[in-house]
Order: sequence, then structure tokens, then C-alpha cells
Amino acid sequence: MRLTNLASEGQAPSGYAGGVVDLRLFQPRLRLGLVDQTLTALKPDEDVLLVFHEPPDRLLGYLHQQYGPRLVTHPVDQGPEVWSLRVRVVSPPEADPSGPNG
Repeated sequence: MRLTNLASEGQAPSGYAGGVVDLRLFQPRLRLGLVDQTLTALKPDEDVLLVFHEPPDRLLGYLHQQYGPRLVTHPVDQGPEVWSLRVRVVSPPEADPSGPNG
């Protein structure tokens, strides 16, 4: 089963404590607030998979600015139809001052 099917069915693939947030299903004006709420709810060492319909470049900049070294991001899918990003909240000792991508 493709990852996009899992996201659209609301089933979290194993390994994502915060589940899957398919941002394609929400109006653009609601997406950033949803991301912030989701990340705020995560505990250190938990992660979430964010799914997009376009490259998440602007979101990556926002995450770096807003959360700094508290987050680590890893691309999972990189288009052309679907992009997804694993975002993990790191424990304070693991935080790398170089940015969210460690």
C-alpha cells in the first residue's frame, strides 16, 4: 500500500507517534496552525509525517525559524505528485545548534 493511501485513510504507519497529517486535505489558511498544534502536542523523540501536494520549502523555513534545533526533519517522499516530511521533536541534549536538519 502506498504511503499516500495510508495518509488519506488516516492510518499512521508504524514509527510515527504523532501519526500522519495529510495537509492536502485542509484549506491553506488552516495548515500552518494545524502543524503548530501537532508539533506542540508531540513529546521529545516523537515524530509525525506531514504530507503535501507541493515541495514544503516554505514550511521548512518556518520550522527552522520557529522551532530551531528542537526539530529534526527528513524528507520521505519528494514528488512529483506527493511530498512528505518526517518531523521529529528532539530531546534537549540531542539538539544540534546548526538547525532543524542537524
